[in-house]
Amino acid sequence: MGYESALYIGEQVISRIKAFVRHWYYDSFFALLTYTTEVLTLLDKKLALRVTLRNFFQPLYQDHTPIGHTLGIVFRSFRVALAGLLYAGIALTVAMIYVAWAGIPIVIILSGI
Repeated sequence: MGYESALYIGEQVISRIKAFVRHWYYDSFFALLTYTTEVLTLLDKKLALRVTLRNFFQPLYQDHTPIGHTLGIVFRSFRVALAGLLYAGIALTVAMIYVAWAGIPIVIILSGI
C-alpha cells in the first residue's frame, strides 16, 4: 500500500468521523429541539400560557369587582405555575434524553466495544 492510499484512507476515516459527530450531536440536537418545540406549542394550545400571562391582571370573566380582580390573579397564578412546572418538566426530560443520547458513543468508546 502506497503513501497515497494510506493518506486517502486516513482522510476517509476522518471524514466519516466528522460526519458521524455532526449527525449524532448536531442534527439530533436540532431534531429533538424541533420536536420539543412542537410538543410545547401543542401543549400551549391547551394550557394557554401566553394568553394567561397577557391577561394576568385582567378580572376573571370581566367581573370588574375587587373579587373578580383578586380571583383572576389567584386562578391565573395557579394556571401559570402549573403550566410552568409542566413545561419545565418536559424541558428537563428532553435535556436528560439528549445527554443520555450524547453519552452513548462515549460510553461505547470507553468500554472498549
